[in-house]
Parts: sequence; C-alpha cells; structure tokens
Amino acid sequence: MSKKDTEEQREPKKSSGKKVLIGIIIFLILIFLVVIVILPGIALLSISSARESAYDTQIRSELSQVRLSIERYYFNHDQIYLGFEESDYWVDLKTNIPSCSANILNDDDYLSSNEDYQISVSEETYVVWAPLCAKTDQEESFVSACADYENKTQNYYGSPVQLDGEDCFEVFGN
Repeated sequence: MSKKDTEEQREPKKSSGKKVLIGIIIFLILIFLVVIVILPGIALLSISSARESAYDTQIRSELSQVRLSIERYYFNHDQIYLGFEESDYWVDLKTNIPSCSANILNDDDYLSSNEDYQISVSEETYVVWAPLCAKTDQEESFVSACADYENKTQNYYGSPVQLDGEDCFEVFGN
C-alpha cells in the first residue's frame, strides 16, 4: 500500500468524526431548548396552581372575617342580622373577590354584583359565599366556599339554585 492509499482510508474516518460531532451538537441544542422552553412552561403551570390555592385561602379567610363581623353586628343590634349590608360593619369589610372568582360569577347574569362576596341577610339568618378559583374535576362546575348563620363554612359544588336562601344548603341545594 502506498502512502496515498493510507491517507484516503483515513479521510472517511475524519468525516465520520465530524458527523458524530455535529450529532452531539444537535443533541446539546435540543437539550438546551428543552431546558429553556419546556421547563419554564411547566414551572408557570405550577405557579398558576399555587396562585389559585392562595386565592382560595384568601377567600376562606375573608369569609371567616365576614362571619365574625356579622355575628358582632348581630349582638350589637338587638340580635338581628337585618341591616348588616348597609352597616359600617359590611362597608369597612367589603372587599372585591379575586379576579379569578369574579370571572366565574361573570358567567351568571342574574347576580347583583360580580365582584363582591355574595350575601343574603334576613332578620334571623345570613349566608355569604364566593366561588373558589381552583378548578374542579367535575365538568362545567365550580366550587364555592359558603358561610352561614349556623356557623357552617363549607365548600359546595355547582351554581347557586336560590340566591336568597337562608343557609348554604338552600343556596346551593346540595
């Protein structure tokens, strides 16, 4: 074999080495894209879920404050709940619900206000509720946190069936 033949045999090995190097570079670029594009997307989904949970905690906490305020009003006004909605107790406490909860209420045209906690007060009863932001497993259903005069604070599935109900069970019918 001549020296020329040996160099020709080595040539293909160099080009196959370049192909391997190009393959490794392409693989590294794909890994880089996965890290830069896909992982932040997964992180954003986790953050939005955490945000919804935080909003739900806020709603439950504010419902508890409303319930305490209504009871304080009751004992300071001849043991009657009626009039609470016009009182300073409610005006000072009244806050807008989180936007994710308000968006759920915007789908229901019959509600008086889509940005506040929903409240119904009579002389002897009250019920206050708001939809939670977290998604449910049930199709076309949402979960609401509800508090009433019987000191029950529970979650209820679905849309309200009777807005002027005397307790959470009557409002949600379940």
